[in-house]
Amino acid sequence: MKLIPGAIAVSIAISGCAALDPAQQPVNYQHVVVDPTVCQKCDYATDIYQCNNIAHHNTNYTGNAVGGAAVGAATGAIFGAILGIDPGLMAAAGAAGGGIGGLGNEAMTVRQMIVRCMQGRGYSVLR
Repeated sequence: MKLIPGAIAVSIAISGCAALDPAQQPVNYQHVVVDPTVCQKCDYATDIYQCNNIAHHNTNYTGNAVGGAAVGAATGAIFGAILGIDPGLMAAAGAAGGGIGGLGNEAMTVRQMIVRCMQGRGYSVLR
C-alpha cells in the first residue's frame, strides 16, 4: 500500500510536465551568434525565425519528460526497495528528476537543430 501515494505523486509530476508541450505554449525564440562576414547576403531575422519554427515544431518535450519520469520512477522504486526506503517516495523523487532530465535533453536538441539549420543556410555559428 505504500506505492499508492508514490503513484499519485508520479501522476501529478507527469501531468505537470505534459503541460509543457510546445504546441500549447508560445515559442521562445533562441538566437545564435554568427560571424557576419561569412554570409553577407543572408537575412538573419528571417532565417533565425524559420529555424526556430522548424526546431520547435519537430521536438517532443512531453514525450521526453514522460519517458524520463517513467524511468526515474522505476529506478527510484527499485532503489527504495533495495535500501529499505519507502519505494513510493523514491519513485516520486525519481519521476521528478527524470522528468526534468528529459526536458533538459530536449532543450539541448532544440538548440542543436537551430544551429544546424543556420549552418545549412550558410552561417558560421560561433555560439
